[in-house]
Parts: sequence; structure tokens; C-alpha cells
Amino acid sequence: MKKIRFLVTLALLGLSVSANAQTHPALGGGDGSEATPYLIYEPEQLADLATFVNAGNGETTEGKYYKLMNDIDLGVAPYNTDEGWQPIGNLDFEDASIFQGNFDGNNKVVKNLKINRPEQRYIGLFGFMSGGSIKNLGVENCNITGLRSVGGLAGWSETGSITGCHATGTVSGTVDVGGLVGSNMSPITNCYATVNVTGTGTDSAGGLAGYHHDSNITNCYATGNVTGTQAAGGLLGHLESSSIISYCYATGNVTGIDRVGGLVGFNNSSTVTNCIAANSSVIATDESSTAINRVIGNTNAGTLQNLYANSAATVKKGNGNVSQTNALNGMAGEGKEMAAFKSQDFYTTAANWNGGAWDFGKVWSISEGETFPWLKWQNMDETTGNAETLSAATKIFPNPTRGELTITNYESGITNVEIYDMTGRVFNHSQGLIFNAQLKIDLSHLPSGVYFLKIETERGAITHKVVKK
Repeated sequence: MKKIRFLVTLALLGLSVSANAQTHPALGGGDGSEATPYLIYEPEQLADLATFVNAGNGETTEGKYYKLMNDIDLGVAPYNTDEGWQPIGNLDFEDASIFQGNFDGNNKVVKNLKINRPEQRYIGLFGFMSGGSIKNLGVENCNITGLRSVGGLAGWSETGSITGCHATGTVSGTVDVGGLVGSNMSPITNCYATVNVTGTGTDSAGGLAGYHHDSNITNCYATGNVTGTQAAGGLLGHLESSSIISYCYATGNVTGIDRVGGLVGFNNSSTVTNCIAANSSVIATDESSTAINRVIGNTNAGTLQNLYANSAATVKKGNGNVSQTNALNGMAGEGKEMAAFKSQDFYTTAANWNGGAWDFGKVWSISEGETFPWLKWQNMDETTGNAETLSAATKIFPNPTRGELTITNYESGITNVEIYDMTGRVFNHSQGLIFNAQLKIDLSHLPSGVYFLKIETERGAITHKVVKK
């Protein structure tokens, strides 16, 4: 089934665009070159791109570049109607309207994305993309329902690349449902999903991707709960041949009927190496299931290397517990206490891994003893102005805090403060603070965890990490 679908897709990609090809919309400026990309400032401009591509002009986007200049809120009319957003790019048997461009999210987010199209395939912010790239883009607080190939960022991604992207919210569909991508054949690097995923059909539900084939996934994680049927996994539901999954982890609870794993539901002839399943529970509802494990539900050939799991995870089929035997290079993985997964030493000790430790120089960060690793780019905002001067002048205390937090900058004053969690979600936004030398913020209503403060002053901006106890 998967192979047939893949061949059909390749054939369809050979179709020509509509004879009524249109002139590319101006959007917010630019000419689509790499040096001067098309710019997108407003929801209307993003919608214009979708309308243009979906009208049969997908080939026009090949080799073109796009850049998002502002956060985009799609939770307003006309994008929050019953059906919600129309995805960018689709695929049917009369017309190939596939997005083939290179989209730079510019560390901005598309928020409050609603899609309610339970009878349609290829559902996400991007419906169907091929040959291009998406980078540095967030999709936050999404609420998405589709038929098959359903994801927060993209429904189907093929022969392109996805880098530095994330999604938060809920995604549901029947087949090939994922937090970031539904059906994926593109390399995914330095991405994460905090999405609760529900797959109600026969195959493939995963916290990051539902179905993944023929490319690598590196330095990624998923934290949402996953509910599926056949092939349900905390990171990936169905993993097909010739892929390599490395330096990834999943933490969400996973429930399915059969072929259920904390990291991957079903692995067919791929390599899974240097990964962690830190789930609290992995459950197969079919009491006759023989394909349930705390890391990989079931493997047909393939290579498993240096895999770890939560030693206290509940693993069940029906109402009965499933015993797990430690196997560093097996489907159950080597059991570790959760505290190990919140310690940088565990990740940087080369002996724990095959071919090299996790990269805490350029890729990962951690709050020792408090959190799982997060991606360094999640600090989200680079310092502007003189970093050394801003750091010296800006004080935050107490840190860690149980409630009130005091921020001071007596040299340049505080004009704005935003508080993000590790998913990029904004919890506090204080504007119009004209030259306030001191500001107090109450964090008592927030759950315990790590947060990032973007502090804007008259001389620039800087991001600080704070811990709420």
C-alpha cells in the first residue's frame, strides 16, 4: 500500500500545471529570489499564497524563496470559519498544485491555526510540499482535523527538508497523522512537536510524524500524547525502509491497538540509534497484541542501537502488564530512571552512545535536574545591541523563583517583556513600559518548569532563562 502510494505520487509529480497559470501575487514585496525573497507580513498575504498554489500554480513556486516577517494569527475571520484554513498545496488526480518553494519562517509563528476538513487529504498549514524547504517556522495552538496525511506543519512533505520548526496543539485524522508532519519523506532536523495526536484509522500515528520513509530524522523530540490504532509511537507511527532516526526522544503517553511503542510503533528495515523513550505509559488495547514495547513496538529487520527507556514506564496489553527485559540494542531498550534523562552528563558521556555523544555545544541545552533537553534555538530571540552591556545591566531575581520575579535595568530601561515556555508559547506580555528601571512579574500561576524571558530595552533586547519552582 505504501509503495503503491509512493509510486503514484511520483507519477503525479510529472503532470504539468494548469494552462491558466497566473502571475505570482506580489505578497508583501520581494521578487522570490534567494537574495530578495517574497515577504509575508499579514494573514491575507499568506492566504494569497495558498490561493495561488492551489489554483494549479505549484510549479511556479519551484526555486522561489519566501520569508515570514511577522507572527501571523489565523484565529480571526475569515480563517476561523467552520472549515478553517485552506492548506497551502494539494494533490488530486486532475491537477498538481504542490508547493515547491523555500519558506523561511524567520523564527516567527503562525498561531491559532484551525482546520476542520475531515473528508480531505493532505491537511496542515502546508497541505502538500515537494522539493523545497521549510525552516525556522512555528505553528502554535493548532486545532486540526483531516482525513489522511494530517500534520500541524504539513500534511505531506516529499523530497524537501524541514529544519528548526515546531508545532503545538492538537491534530487528528484517520491514517498517517503526526504532530509536525502527517506523511513524510523529507529530512527533519532540529525540530519538535508538543501536539496531542489522534489517529482513528488503520495505520500510523506519531508525535512528530505519522508515516516516515526514506530520509533521516536527527535531533528532534515530541512530547504530546498519541492515540492510534495500528502503528502508534511517541515520535513516529510507521517507519519505513532506508531511514535513520538518531538523537531523538519522546515523552508522551502512547495508546494503540497493536504495534505500539514509546518511540516508534512499527519499524520496517530502518535504523534507530541513540534515542530515548521517556514515556510514562505505553498501552496496546488489544490483549492479544504481540507487538508492544517501551521503545519500538515491532521491528521487521532494521538496526536498533543504544536505545534507552523509562524503567518505570507502564507497559500493558489489555489489562495485563507486559514485562520488559533490558536490551540496549533491542525493542525494549535499556531501562533508566527518569533522573538520568534530565542530566547533561548522561547525554555527553560518549560510552552511552553509538558513534558519539549528543551535541550540547551547538544543538542541545538542558536545565540540570529540571528538564529534558531542548534545542538551543528555542531561546527564540537573539540578543540585539551590545550583548555584554545588556547582560551586565539586566538583573533578574530570585532565579529560581516560586512566584514574584523582579527585573531591573537602570541604564537603558525596560520597554517590553515576554515570557515563553519551552514550546514557544507566550504566557506573559507586558508592553508600553516606557523607561521602567524595575519591573515585577508574578509567575505564581505558572506550572513549574523552565521559561525564557525576552527583555526589550531602549538599547536592544536580550533573552534570559528562568526556572519556576
